[in-house]
Amino acid sequence: EPAWDTEHAPDVRIFNRVGFRKQDSEGNWTYYVLPEQWKAVVCKGFDAGMVAEKLRELGALDCDKGKATKNVRIPGMGKRRVYALTARILGSDDHE
Repeated sequence: EPAWDTEHAPDVRIFNRVGFRKQDSEGNWTYYVLPEQWKAVVCKGFDAGMVAEKLRELGALDCDKGKATKNVRIPGMGKRRVYALTARILGSDDHE
């Protein structure tokens, strides 16, 4: 069962959150980035749509068919559309 990274105490309020991460049973992390932060922080200075498309082509973005994002139930936030970056973004496999 995949587990959300919730190392912080439940009463700790996190400011300037970019997203969340979740670890699968094999120890690989998926990073979930909120759309507002994708544009303002992660892709700052770049065309966010082009970045998403390139990551999708490389298999580093897990997304719903025909979209750059996917719907995910986020703890404490409910179902949200997010950019889901796979472990491949960190070069964790032998893919070129």
